[in-house]
This record gives sequence, C-alpha cells and structure tokens, in this order.
Amino acid sequence: CHFVLLLAASANVGKSFAMDSGQDEEDDLYELVVPVSVTKIGVSFEYLPPAFSLPIKTVVAGSWAEQQTVYINDDEPSKIEIGDELVEIDGEPVESMLKDRFNELLRKRP
Repeated sequence: CHFVLLLAASANVGKSFAMDSGQDEEDDLYELVVPVSVTKIGVSFEYLPPAFSLPIKTVVAGSWAEQQTVYINDDEPSKIEIGDELVEIDGEPVESMLKDRFNELLRKRP
C-alpha cells in the first residue's frame, strides 16, 4: 500500500487559463507516491482544511520530500517547492475535506 499526494506547482498556482488556450490546469499538477517505508513526508502547510488547496510552508532539509524529483509539463527536473499546493490525498480533494479527515489521512499514511 502507498500514499498518493497530488500537488500544483507553485509557479502555476493561481494562474488562470483561457478557455481556448488549449492548456489544461491538470498539466500543472504532479503526483507523488509515498512508499510505505516513509514515516514522515517532511512538509508543513500554511493552513489546514477546509481550503481549496494547502500551500506548502516548509520542506524539511534532508526529508523524503526534499529528496524527490518532480516533472511538470515534461520540463526539466524540479523539486517540491515552498508554495506548491496540496490538492488531493489518495484521490480525495482537500477542498471537500474537514480538518479531522485530513489529520486522519495523514495519521494513516505516513
């Protein structure tokens, strides 16, 4: 079993796309699969649900999160950055989540 986080890249957070631009907001998302062996992800958030998304406040030095390489829109490799926003945990949107549910999911894995 693993834990899946869906995040929006900070460079694209808040960007609005024209209906005819051909760009899809999903192009700016990246997914992280957290292995069972990870006990702490290594990020903190600006605030907790309920919220549309949860901006990353800190990425802990030496943590699992800091060591991850992410690819957004087939661009150059990048890292998880302060300001990237958590939008889903295991397929559940954080925008419809209450704080208790958020805490439950984080306690469950990892």
